[in-house]
Amino acid sequence: MHVSRCVNRAAARATGDVFVLWGADHLPDVGTLRWLDMVRTLKWHEWQPLFERTAVYSEQSTAQILSGESPDGVDMVFDSVVNLCIGIFAVGRDAFEALGGEDERFTGWGMEDAAFRHALTAFYGEPSAPRPGSVLRSLWHPVQRRDRHAAANVTLYHSEYVDKHL
Repeated sequence: MHVSRCVNRAAARATGDVFVLWGADHLPDVGTLRWLDMVRTLKWHEWQPLFERTAVYSEQSTAQILSGESPDGVDMVFDSVVNLCIGIFAVGRDAFEALGGEDERFTGWGMEDAAFRHALTAFYGEPSAPRPGSVLRSLWHPVQRRDRHAAANVTLYHSEYVDKHL
C-alpha cells in the first residue's frame, strides 16, 4: 500500500473544492467538520489543521467505539504535545493540485503526511488557528513496526523537505 498514491487517487475522484483528509486511526471532530462547512464559504487559508490538541483512546475505549459506542461516551487521554503527524486537515483543491498532491516517491507508509504539511507550509505559510477546543482523536492500535520502506522515507523527507528548507 502506498498511502500518498491512495490519497492522490481519491482526490482525483473527489468532486468538492475542499478535501478533508485523515488517517484510518483518527476520528473526526464532528463540531469541527460543521465549523469547516460554515467557514469554507468565506475566504479561508489554503490549508487548515482541524485540531488544536490531540487525545488517544485506550485499548478498552477503542474496543467500545468499534463495537458501536459513541466516541463522546468513552475515556480518552490528552497528549501534552502535538506530534509531527499532520492528523486531520482540510486543503483546498487548488492548493492540493498546485503542489501535485502528496509526493508519491514515499513508498508504503510513513512521512508522506509530514512532507505534505511541510510543502503546504512552505508554499502557503502557517495556517490560521484551528477551531478552539477541537481534538484529534486517535484510536488505540498495537505499535506497528514500520514497513521496509521506513528508512528510505525518512531519508527522502529530510533530503527533499527539511534540508532544502522547502
